[in-house]
Amino acid sequence: MKYWDLFLNLVNEKHIHVVVLIPPYSSYFRHGIKVNGFEKKWNNIIEEITSRNIILWNLIDLFKESVPRNYFLDENHATKEGRMYLSKILGKKLVTL
Repeated sequence: MKYWDLFLNLVNEKHIHVVVLIPPYSSYFRHGIKVNGFEKKWNNIIEEITSRNIILWNLIDLFKESVPRNYFLDENHATKEGRMYLSKILGKKLVTL
């Protein structure tokens, strides 16, 4: 966490707002996190981010289990349609900052 702390100190000094984005993942990717035992580690990362008073846009479960088939090429790479959909969501969120 040393470099994370250095980064956060720098952006605070410069009055820069940090937004951490966790993009939507396919159900296969989310299942892999659970099956491979990374869920606790993942939750610790989320807790660390939120404890630092950083804006977190956690979209990992955006689609729940009904991910549109044409939004992903594979487990974690979005198609053009998926990227366009995400861009619309992020545009709406950015306006609220």
